[in-house]
Amino acid sequence: MTEHQTKPALREYIKNLFKTGISIDDIRSWSYHIVQTILDQDFYKDACLILSYMPLPDEVNVTELNNTILSEGKRLFLPKCGTDKNRHFSACEITDTISDTHRGFARILEPINTVPYPPGQLDLVIVPGRAFDLSGHRMGRGAGYYDRFLKLAQKALKVGLAFEAQLFDKIFVHEHDVIMDYIITEKRIIKL
Repeated sequence: MTEHQTKPALREYIKNLFKTGISIDDIRSWSYHIVQTILDQDFYKDACLILSYMPLPDEVNVTELNNTILSEGKRLFLPKCGTDKNRHFSACEITDTISDTHRGFARILEPINTVPYPPGQLDLVIVPGRAFDLSGHRMGRGAGYYDRFLKLAQKALKVGLAFEAQLFDKIFVHEHDVIMDYIITEKRIIKL
């Protein structure tokens, strides 16, 4: 990654990529493939307690994954952002992706339920990102919510989702950044 030496520069590059290079149809098609890949994995089949997310328009759309988790009788948790300045979120359970969510922090859909589940008991965490590298490093939107949470979810398998255009040989990292166990794109699975 020679042209993007800083996280802000890479975030700007990714933002522009979604404005000019990745269409809504690409997101829909690639997301479908990524979700099908997850559903075929043993780590998904073996997981019972799963933290996922409600996708923003420029993220891998995991709506079908979330609905499948619930229809298979697994327990689904979503991030619920705290209201303090500590930039943390809790894993809160939902049983329906529509009736159990509302627009919360930054207008992101999050659980209405406010009862936190212990992160250390989760089996699988599905993680969005702005960019990933081939060593499993993740760059998010810059607030550190996922890094703080993932440090507490030590037992959980961490699976980063991105489109191939968001995958780089190397990205700038900090020592507090948490490494993924897998990265899945529309073209490949990277086991780390």
